[in-house]
Amino acid sequence: MPLLSGEFWVEVDPLVEVETNLETGDDQILVLLTEARYVFSGMIYGFEFRYVPLDLGRDVAEEFELDPVAEIPWGDPGIIVAESRYENGRLYALIRYWVSREQRAWIDFWGSNVHPSVSAFGTGDFLEGRPAKFSSFYDGIRESIRGYLRPREANKPREIAGRIAFSQVPYVVIDGGVYRSRVEVKLDIRNIVPYKVY
Repeated sequence: MPLLSGEFWVEVDPLVEVETNLETGDDQILVLLTEARYVFSGMIYGFEFRYVPLDLGRDVAEEFELDPVAEIPWGDPGIIVAESRYENGRLYALIRYWVSREQRAWIDFWGSNVHPSVSAFGTGDFLEGRPAKFSSFYDGIRESIRGYLRPREANKPREIAGRIAFSQVPYVVIDGGVYRSRVEVKLDIRNIVPYKVY
């Protein structure tokens, strides 16, 4: 069975007022497992998305919706914390997930060469606290779709829909007051709606 693996980190002491202190190791690991479940689910199953590009000429606001196709359940024995360490006020943990036989079909689907690989950076406002890390993933996914479509669609479409999956664990840093994530994804565009049908 394939193995997914990645290093995740969390600030141990709250750096902004909206956060609560993670007083115990169990609290800290719970935060890391929440992130790992989200990322590994996004690597296995991916997300469904709907994207309406901004079009000032038509007075159309940008819209982006992103929903997990499925999620690894809490308590899944396949997910383990292999090792951890404290460093510079953070807890780092190497987390692994053993993919089940049923999930292998999803891994094979996303591993196909018919799905283009795309990467982008996303940001999340650090003052929003730990959830801003997830916001940076969301923003990076949106930016990867935009970046892929921009040189390929001569006429801006009305709407794009499809699925997208992480191809590896996002790399995250805190830089200039934001969580900055580099996401690498595989893209499965299923529908592009031009303006002429409206």
